Order: sequence, then structure tokens, then C-alpha cells
Amino acid sequence: MATTLVSTGITFPDATTQTTKSVDTVYTHPNHSGDVTSTADGATVIANGAVTDAKIGTMSSSKLTGALPAIDGSALTNLSAGKVLQVVSTTKTDTFSTTVQDNTFAALTGLSVSITPSATSSKVLIFVNIGKVSVGTNTDGMVTNFRIKRDSTSIAKGDDGGNSNLLCAFSTTSSSADDALSASHNYLDSPSSTSLIAYSIDMSGTNGSAHAINYRADGGTTSDAPQARTSCTITVMEIGA
Repeated sequence: MATTLVSTGITFPDATTQTTKSVDTVYTHPNHSGDVTSTADGATVIANGAVTDAKIGTMSSSKLTGALPAIDGSALTNLSAGKVLQVVSTTKTDTFSTTVQDNTFAALTGLSVSITPSATSSKVLIFVNIGKVSVGTNTDGMVTNFRIKRDSTSIAKGDDGGNSNLLCAFSTTSSSADDALSASHNYLDSPSSTSLIAYSIDMSGTNGSAHAINYRADGGTTSDAPQARTSCTITVMEIGA
């Protein structure tokens, strides 16, 4: 507590002399506890943690400064379904070729991506882009087929027509090695899992010809337009339910 000598300015008449006498009074400042405390000198201090959400009125956005804390998509609340929780992407810039054909598929090496969904109700939106597909022959109608795989399971494939059709997600048709075809596909998957999932691309060709990715299949190295090198990407997004 603080003790202060205060002059009250109170006077008392003397019945005999009719003079006045000044009397000094001692004032003691009390200490306060609770959300707002006071110290011995009378200064008040707001206790740490005392200002709760309920005690804050409307605040202008201009009063908010500083950096926001780091959060991920799972921390967002009161939003409708369809929010993007995370995005993972892989880009393949080198080349690849295979001579496997028909219902035999080869893994397109370097074009895969892994994601761990945060909830079993989440969906995974897959985007695939193949920058360039070419075939090392001038035979018309050379087809390159692609499959999208979730771990070891082929997904996004067409229905079997009843004759054991070759089933894949998407394909291209080339007429010559000069063709510079691109291919893309997207698919909304429902893995119902919170485990690590790998998405990858397999491909297959026709008639044992070399089917090439990101470069011209005949192996040309000149700088003319047909020899252009490209890249491929696979991107996956977790979409909250």
C-alpha cells in the first residue's frame, strides 16, 4: 500500500479566538487484485491473459498488424465443403521411352506423387499433363495409352465393353515421329484413407514401336521445332468433405 499525506483544507473554528486550524489527513492507497491490478504507486496493470474474446468489442481491421501464424488447410473452419487442404506436385523434365504394347504397361518413371489425406472423407483431385508424346515410326494410327494408378490399383479407367477391352484413363494417336502430341487428364478420386498414397502413371504403345515422352522418338537432337523437349506434371489436391 501507499501512504500519502493529504492536506484536507478542513478548518475548525476556535470558540475563543475565532481562528482556524488546518488538519492534515493520512490517505492510504489500497492494492487491487483480479484482471486489473494496482501497485504501491497507484499504477494499474492489466493481468496477462485477462483480455478474452468476450471482452473484445468490434475492432477495425486497420488495428490488426503483424504476421499471421502458420496454419494448414485443416485449421480452416466454418467453410463449405470443397476446401483445398493440401497440394503436392511433381514435374518430370527428362525423357522416357518404352516399347511395351497393348495390355502390357510400363511405369513412366519420375512421374509420381505421394499424399497423405487428413481425413477418410477427403477426396483427391488429380491433374496429369504429358508435354509431348511421339512414336518412332511413320505408321499411321500409332496409339499411346496411359493409366493412372493409386498405389498398385488402376483408377479412372473406362468400362469393359464385354470383350476384355484394354482399359486405360486416356490415350493419344500419332501418325508419325514428327507429331508433337500432348495429353492431359483429371480425375476426382475417393481413396477413403489417411495413409500415404502414391499416384503414378503407366503407359503402353503399339506394334512394339518406341513410344517416347518429352522428346521426339527417333532421337533427333537438332534445334528445329519437331525436336523440342517438354516436361510432364502430376499434381494432386486434397479436397475436404
